[in-house]
Amino acid sequence: RGATGWCLDAHDLALSKYVAAREKDDRFVRAAIAGKLIEIQTLLARLSAMPVDEATRERVRRRILNDARRATA
Repeated sequence: RGATGWCLDAHDLALSKYVAAREKDDRFVRAAIAGKLIEIQTLLARLSAMPVDEATRERVRRRILNDARRATA
């Protein structure tokens, strides 16, 4: 019927939410980390291949690591 369904990998979805940096996205990625739906090392590995500028990449990297620390605290 002309419909297309997109099934994003959870890590790719989380990275797009980190780049968007909205409050609702922050809650989503923190819940995904806490629920062990995504892995920190996979996020960091995929981040290096994202087509974003270096400042954005560093901002996202810091947020990922901060969220990882919060999840294990």
